[in-house]
Formats: sequence, structure tokens, C-alpha cells
Amino acid sequence: MTLILCINPKLMTKEQLQEWLAGANWHSPAEYTVARVAAESLYATELAVEWIESQDELVAVSGWSTYANYVSIAPDESLDIEEIRAYLIRVRDIIHSERNWVRYVMNTFVISVGVYVEALTEEARSARCMWTSATRHAKCRLQRSTSARSRRGGASAARRLVSVNV
Repeated sequence: MTLILCINPKLMTKEQLQEWLAGANWHSPAEYTVARVAAESLYATELAVEWIESQDELVAVSGWSTYANYVSIAPDESLDIEEIRAYLIRVRDIIHSERNWVRYVMNTFVISVGVYVEALTEEARSARCMWTSATRHAKCRLQRSTSARSRRGGASAARRLVSVNV
């Protein structure tokens, strides 16, 4: 873990990130360590999109987690809203047929989009509610507090998407 604290994601090459992912032998480093560094790198969306398509579960996990982390740190103006919208639709349509860890991180992606991408908050909420109500796993709700929004000075600080078990 000390190594992670000493690296600069902006200086990482695409090949180094690919190598780190190849060395991840279980979900935790793939989902957290590699994905977080990749999200802050110059190759964030490029690698996320590539990794999401992988048949290897750990690689796909890292892809979804990279994108979830990326939307949490990138300004909305720099996001490809249509691409993210397409991934929300994809999650809605295929989450129940995905592998366990991929399903889990798809859920995290939708939560991140709902919380951090103001233009897609309602679509993320709708996507979560559609798959949740279809399977009756949990209730889905988006809590908004206008008083919290004004106190904290921003919409994203006042939104909280409640977790759903998938």
C-alpha cells in the first residue's frame, strides 16, 4: 500500500496500468487500487471502456470501478454524458446476468453517476429503481435536502443515493 501513496497517477503510462491490473489476483486490488490510480491517470476513460468489455471478471470489475471513480473526480463539463448514459442503460438491462463482482461494481457505478453527475442524477435513480423493483431486493430512493444543499453549497453534497443489494 505504501507504493500507492508514492505514485503520481498522471505520470503512469497505459502499459504500467495494464501491468498493475494483470498482477491483481483478486477483486480488492483490481477494484480499489488499480481502478483509483487509473481514474486519476491520463487514460481513465480509455482504460475504463476497454476493461469493462473484458470477459475476465477482475478486469471488468476494474473497468467499472475506474469509471465510477472517474466521474467522482472529473468536472461534469469534461464528462461524455452520452457515453455515461449508455452505460446506465447497459447496467439496467444486463446487471442480473452479470458475474457477481461485476454486478456489485456496476451498482457502485450507478451510485457514483447519481451522486456526482448532476445531469444524470434522475436517470441513475430511475435505472436503480427499475432493476430494484423488478427483483424486489430493496427500496430505491434518492434523498434530497434543500436545506442541506444551501448549507453545504452544492447539489452533489446534498444528494445521497441509498445503497441497493443486487
